[in-house]
Amino acid sequence: MVFTPVVASDLKARAFLYSELAKFAGAGFGIDKACESIISQSGPDRVARSLCQAMLDGVRSGTSLAEGLARSSYPVSELEFSMVDAAEKGGQLEIGFRHLAEHFRQETEARRRIRRALVYPIVLLHFALLVGIGITTMFRTLGAGLTGKGSDNWRENLVPSLVWVAIGYLVAIGLILVWRSLSKAAMHSASIDALIQRVPFAGPVRRARGLARFCEVLHIYLLSGQRMNEAWRQAGEASQSGQLKSYAIRSSERLKAGESVGDVVVSAGSAMPGDLVRGLGSADLAGALDRETAEWAKFYREETAENVERLAEWAPKFFYWFVLGIAAWMIIRAVLSYGQVIQDMLNWGG
Repeated sequence: MVFTPVVASDLKARAFLYSELAKFAGAGFGIDKACESIISQSGPDRVARSLCQAMLDGVRSGTSLAEGLARSSYPVSELEFSMVDAAEKGGQLEIGFRHLAEHFRQETEARRRIRRALVYPIVLLHFALLVGIGITTMFRTLGAGLTGKGSDNWRENLVPSLVWVAIGYLVAIGLILVWRSLSKAAMHSASIDALIQRVPFAGPVRRARGLARFCEVLHIYLLSGQRMNEAWRQAGEASQSGQLKSYAIRSSERLKAGESVGDVVVSAGSAMPGDLVRGLGSADLAGALDRETAEWAKFYREETAENVERLAEWAPKFFYWFVLGIAAWMIIRAVLSYGQVIQDMLNWGG
């Protein structure tokens, strides 16, 4: 089964959908009735309706909710599949849907905060480019008209600046595409995941988010009474972290062979922080892994929110300084163009 990343525009719809399903599950509604109710509402968009219809078709055809969900025409993440699968098997649909609703609500809020923080520096960048290019073009055209040197056609003077702007846009788009490609690859590659986690500000967000997903899915599988090795493997795959996934798949074989969670986590290495390793190890001895994973899931959700806030605070600052550098360069170009006009006029007059 192939899973793909959720499109950013779908996050809000999924947060709404799983929140509604959690309400219905908490009120004792069957999943078929809940899906029918959501589909009939005028509010939900096509994403929520499609996912509901897929789950409803799964129920009616005798397959599981997770399998039905995976057949939706919209992409479904490993987190969604694993969470719904575990929640259904263990009769914990309300908890599972609430985990998913909180996850997508946090994703939506994180992207909204970062986009909002970047609006001002982006506007400032384009204003600086517009004014700087306009003034430079004006001086070059004016100088050519007065001295006869160069072209007095403003379009010809404008083209070189626009070419450099276009190159800048292409570089920026290329960097964004490379980052997205690396982020997608990091879901399955431990080495790429480890590399991205070292990126200042963005790395800690990714690490905390992966750990939160791991603990959430492990928690719901434990509540559903699944075998530990299966719960461990599914939690790793749902984490969308290459390091955690690779480690969980390897260590699930040891759990299957009879080793304890405490024995397994000591070899987690960089996949898990020391505090989590010690917490899971002691909870395994105390027979309280379900409560422990719930606490760690909450902790890493909160840590993710704090890291996102830090990223939203500092990313615009770095971009703002970059914009100031561009603005300073545009001012220097305008001054140099003006100086060249004066110089040409003096030489022409002499």
